[in-house]
Amino acid sequence: MTSCLRIALLCCAVALGVGPGCRGAAPSHGPYREFAFSVDSARLGAETLIDDVSLRVPLGWTAADSAVLQSVRQAVRLDTGDFPVEPRAVFVGAGPSVLLATTFRTKPEAAEGFTGWARRYVEAYRAARPSLDVQEEWLLLGGIHAVQLLAMDTLRVQFKFLIESDPVVGLDYSVPRAAWEQEVRAVESSLGTIRKR
Repeated sequence: MTSCLRIALLCCAVALGVGPGCRGAAPSHGPYREFAFSVDSARLGAETLIDDVSLRVPLGWTAADSAVLQSVRQAVRLDTGDFPVEPRAVFVGAGPSVLLATTFRTKPEAAEGFTGWARRYVEAYRAARPSLDVQEEWLLLGGIHAVQLLAMDTLRVQFKFLIESDPVVGLDYSVPRAAWEQEVRAVESSLGTIRKR
């Protein structure tokens, strides 16, 4: 299987929520707690903009070519669930580590706001994957509401972030477990650069 095809398949699995399981904490629904990731600028690459959310990708993670992004878009468009996404960018590091940036095509209803929408997303995510135990955190990152879902198994560590924006932005970091020790500071540093424009 070509490297390009493997990356596209991994991105599709991340976007559709097929990920590793872990024993996690019971769900919490807030309140959001103020949190700041420690940023090591030496571990960061270029800045990228996903609608009105900016962040810097981990150093050495490069934008996937347009063929990979197009393959991911085609596969994800087949998802007819309640929370369809539009892949916006794919970045690939060693291993391969992957960052998939998406926007959600469904917007929160005015009455529920981001918090209600995110609660529905987390409930649907868990209901669709009853064997998955996921650690969940409701965070305030530099004034931005975000929900972090973390899953680990013997093969991969996966962070999924839902970020309040219009439209809602999703960031999925997926790192091979064997590379986690080398990548953890770069991933945390990248998360620490999330800003609204």
